[in-house]
This record gives sequence, C-alpha cells and structure tokens, in this order.
Amino acid sequence: MMMDGMAGCGAMGIVGMVLGGLLGLALLVLVVLGIVWLARQLRTPQASSSPEPLEVVRREYAGGRISREEYQQRSADLTAAGS
Repeated sequence: MMMDGMAGCGAMGIVGMVLGGLLGLALLVLVVLGIVWLARQLRTPQASSSPEPLEVVRREYAGGRISREEYQQRSADLTAAGS
C-alpha cells in the first residue's frame, strides 16, 4: 500500500526538512548581513593613507631632520591653522 505525504518519509524526512529550512535561513541571514556591510562601506568615507601634517613634523623631529626650534614653530603653525 502506498502512503501519501510525509507519513511515508519517516524521521529522516522530517530531519531533512528542518535542516534544509535552517540552511536556507542561514543563507538568507548571510546575504542580508553582506548587504548591510557593503552599504556601510560605501557610505563611510575611507581614511586617507597619507599621515597627518603634525605627525610628519613629529617624525622629522624624532628622526633628527629638523631642529627643536623648527619643530616648535611648525607645530604651532599647524595647530593654529587647525583651530
């Protein structure tokens, strides 16, 4: 005798349906998270790869390429210009 519907599938049929549903739900969540991440990446301005001018002056002074007086003058100029 032939059975109709899920009655003939047994426990493995139910487990397969549940796992398939969970896999589909997980895939949907990953797609939504990917879209949200991409939207945030496109909306957020990217940081400049060049260092800030004050950082450049600090590095030059630390490396001994400029004097203390020149460091102080450049730092003062840059902080005054940023205000």
